[in-house]
Amino acid sequence: MLDEEMRTTILLLKAKDQSIRAIARACKVSRHSVRAVVLSGSKEVPVPPRQEKAQAWEGAVRDLYRLYKGNLQLVYEELLARGAAFSYSALTRFCRRHEIGTQPKLPAGQYSFAIAEEMQHDTSPHKVLIGGKVCLAQSASLVLCHSRM
Repeated sequence: MLDEEMRTTILLLKAKDQSIRAIARACKVSRHSVRAVVLSGSKEVPVPPRQEKAQAWEGAVRDLYRLYKGNLQLVYEELLARGAAFSYSALTRFCRRHEIGTQPKLPAGQYSFAIAEEMQHDTSPHKVLIGGKVCLAQSASLVLCHSRM
C-alpha cells in the first residue's frame, strides 16, 4: 500500500497533466496503483474495509505467545481449541502487523567513509555481445561507495 507521501506526489504529478504511465515510471510503482490513487483523489491512506479475523483474539494471542515462549504453532492450536476460526497464516500476519514477537529494528549506526575508502566486491552476471551473439558472462568488479563506476 502506498504511503501518504507517495500518494501526494502522484496527485501533484497528475495535477501537472502527467500521464499515468509517466507517473508510474517516475514513482516506480505500477500503473494500476497510480490509477487507483488518481481515481480516489485523496492523499490519505485508505483503511482496510474489514477488521482482521484475529483482532478479536488479540489479548489471547499476546498471553499465549508469552505462555508458549514465542511458539506460534502452539498458540494457533490453543486458539483453535478455544473456538477461533482463522488460518495459521492469518495469525502470523496479525502478529507481524501488530509487532507481536518482533523487536523494533534499531539503526546500526552511522558510517562515514572518505571517497574511495569504502567499496563492495560485485560478481554479478552481465549480458555481453560476443561474435554477434548475446552471452551471459560473469565478471568481478569493485563498486565504490561514492560512485557507480
